[in-house]
Amino acid sequence: MLERLEDSEAWARKMLRSENGIERITELLNGDSKEREGALKVINKGYPDLKEEILYGLKNYPDIEMLINPVNV
Repeated sequence: MLERLEDSEAWARKMLRSENGIERITELLNGDSKEREGALKVINKGYPDLKEEILYGLKNYPDIEMLINPVNV
């Protein structure tokens, strides 16, 4: 929690690159329309420079209920 308070941007990037972050994105993408919209916003607008890395991590979750290509729906 302290790490997040000290530098929220660095914390968010580290989280998105982690297994826990990818799992959370997967949960959101499989959630209701509002959760899915939020996850796609994070991927496409919030951290576009991490998009390829996030997509690569999502490929490890074959049960995901979205089409990874294209992600910007």
